[in-house]
Amino acid sequence: MERTIVMGGGALGLLLAARLAAAGVPVQVWTRTEEQARAIARFGIGLEEEGRRRVVPVEACAFGDARAGEPGLVLMALKQTALTEELLKALGRKLAVGSVVALFQNGVGHAERFADALPGRRILAAVTTEGALRNGPKFPARIRNRPRGRRIRWRKC
Repeated sequence: MERTIVMGGGALGLLLAARLAAAGVPVQVWTRTEEQARAIARFGIGLEEEGRRRVVPVEACAFGDARAGEPGLVLMALKQTALTEELLKALGRKLAVGSVVALFQNGVGHAERFADALPGRRILAAVTTEGALRNGPKFPARIRNRPRGRRIRWRKC
């Protein structure tokens, strides 16, 4: 099974990564900082849902250290404000042609920016009703699921 990349070490990104890893899906989190990547790789992600707590081991690396790879699935869990031209250019170098990129951003205009910056990749707009709360900068990062629903919807851009 190919590895899934979750880009973003905030509450939603860590929730998605922990759930995928717990289900046996090979996943790697790409973070902004080396410190966060090292902590996730060392301590895992603490996942709290339905009254249960567990630590889920997850691979992680800082975005700057991430290598270009084979086509795969990339879940973008970044704030709209993080989508700089520099980041989009770097993604163009790292994400293989044929990759599928699912965008979990709020706002408008980001799908078009990704499509323009990443030709040859399939861009999907994603919507989820999942809620997540992160415990702050502590490690292991603890994510508490705040369910409002269990759906993720996709729309091809």
